[in-house]
Amino acid sequence: MPAFADTLRRKAEAGVRVRFLLGAPDGEVTRQREAVEDATLTVSVRVRITLGELAKTGQVEGLEATGGPVRAARQGAP
Repeated sequence: MPAFADTLRRKAEAGVRVRFLLGAPDGEVTRQREAVEDATLTVSVRVRITLGELAKTGQVEGLEATGGPVRAARQGAP
């Protein structure tokens, strides 16, 4: 989605509650899910893409993201 981070920020600032729950991209549950889905765009890649977009938003009231890797991504860690 083009301008995903900007869209999330705008929606949250307009009062929409936006929530994400993400698993660890290198976790066992993620690997198991990838085996089940057997898709080209793996779960771990989708998690990393989402983390990258969330990191671009910074701290915005109304935008919640939880899960193992989220805090590090939103603080700019690799």
